[in-house]
Amino acid sequence: MVIIKDKADALLTLLIFLLPTLIRQISTPLPYKDLLVDLLLLTLIGLNLINAITYNKFDQTKSSLSIIGRAIISFILTEGIVYIFNKQISLYWEIALTLLIIGTYIHIAKHLSSTTARLDGTYRLTLTYQIGEKLFLYGAILYGGFILFSGRGILLALEVIFIGWLMKTFFKFFSSMAVKDHIRDLIEVFGDKASNYEILYIPEKVPNAFAFFAGDRRGIGITDGFVKKFNVSEINFAIAHEFAHHMKNHVVIRIAAELTQKLGLYLFSMLKIFLPVTILIGGLSQILKKAYYKDREYEADEVALGLLLQAGLNPIGAITFFEKIIAERKEKGGFLEKLFHIFLEDHPYSEDRLERLRSLMEMAKKQKS
Repeated sequence: MVIIKDKADALLTLLIFLLPTLIRQISTPLPYKDLLVDLLLLTLIGLNLINAITYNKFDQTKSSLSIIGRAIISFILTEGIVYIFNKQISLYWEIALTLLIIGTYIHIAKHLSSTTARLDGTYRLTLTYQIGEKLFLYGAILYGGFILFSGRGILLALEVIFIGWLMKTFFKFFSSMAVKDHIRDLIEVFGDKASNYEILYIPEKVPNAFAFFAGDRRGIGITDGFVKKFNVSEINFAIAHEFAHHMKNHVVIRIAAELTQKLGLYLFSMLKIFLPVTILIGGLSQILKKAYYKDREYEADEVALGLLLQAGLNPIGAITFFEKIIAERKEKGGFLEKLFHIFLEDHPYSEDRLERLRSLMEMAKKQKS
């Protein structure tokens, strides 16, 4: 049973009773304050329930026990924080003890579930946090508008909207934390240390995942658009693919190939070799380089599939990932598009990659049986 998946989920769980309790402590005469607290409580329970259900693969018993466990943990820790704030101690001690409680909670939460249960499945990785962003921001705007038009002052309305924006920002932070933790866990089950990697979560709408170097450290980057578009199984395949690029030193080879080509063309220009010859050699080197890159993509796909199978993770994401891409755009077009693909595209056609992966999965099934 998965009670809490990661640190972001632990913080979400902590908010169940903490946020309504903090709102209740505010002395400002908010309209319908008790109703607001009840709505906050129901919203946070609902968001936690979504996670409890998805992480436990819709098992009713496990999901129910998970949400009960979250509520108990949240209540105990909230009461601890309220007790601290009600004691006559200095502000510094209040902050220190509160951070200690939250830090201890996050540390405990990291060990509440098994790795494969946290990593596998077809759920959306940050769906809960995306819902939370919208609920808190738009809810605060509507509530602020009600305060304004009911004649309770623009300042109070702006304060409420600011709190909503702040909560939206917190939920964005939760998304980033959840994605980074997920990638680090994958790196560990793939056989490397997560501390060896720099993880980037980029707030960019264009779906993309990539391997890179950050100084002497390996790196894996993923965009917000990618996480929103693909489910966990598909993200697992993409991360395994980028991990494979590092595993096979493709990133180093790519850098060397780019530098070699540029250096060669520079030398040709310096030696004033006949221009058509330079263009011909440059074109051939470009075709060979891109063909080599495409072969490395096939190799990374194969290694990624092996990594998923070895880790005991469902490899179906390798298939559905390309099916989604193919469904959105038809890659194999006319002559000009094929020419563009030969000279400028680093990746093979998705149809070809999908066909190869299906064959590899069939071979793996036969070997297993």
